[in-house]
Amino acid sequence: MKSKDEQKESTIIRATLQLIFREGLAGLKMSNIAKQASMAVGTLYIYFKNKEDLLNHLFLYFKRESMTQLAQKIDFAQPFKVNFKQLWHNYLAYAVDNPEQATLLEQLHYSPYLRPEVVAETDKLLQPIRDMLDEGKRQMLIKNTDNELLLAFLSGSINQIARRFHENDRKLSPELREQAFDMTWDAVRA
Repeated sequence: MKSKDEQKESTIIRATLQLIFREGLAGLKMSNIAKQASMAVGTLYIYFKNKEDLLNHLFLYFKRESMTQLAQKIDFAQPFKVNFKQLWHNYLAYAVDNPEQATLLEQLHYSPYLRPEVVAETDKLLQPIRDMLDEGKRQMLIKNTDNELLLAFLSGSINQIARRFHENDRKLSPELREQAFDMTWDAVRA
């Protein structure tokens, strides 16, 4: 059995990201990933058992990475709105700076590919955000709405803003970011 090479695994990840970003999940095949990565299909199977294994690996890898970025500069000693705004800006920065990863996370989140243990780990990763939202509701600062609805609204709007500006090759200036946050805050505040 051949040993795994981190460089090749990185190449597989990059190729898969590029294909999903350009073409979506529908019709994604290991043969296309191999071609994009300039390697034999058999080499892919050294690293991943099948497409589902690869996609679950990618989802968890980038979900953990995104959650690390989302948590930056969050200080629970600060008022709720300060942390909510920081979280929102962190998420937007991640989506703007990493459009391929954001697209992969969004598409896989709603796909049939994720294994139950991956969904369970994702729920654990999101728990601090749910706790933050619960605190905002407890303080009557945001609408007393189901957290999954709030998370869907927040992630959907942020991903769409990032995608729209990326597709139109426009820079999302600090002023536009603030306007977008103000629109979000107006939508969720109590």
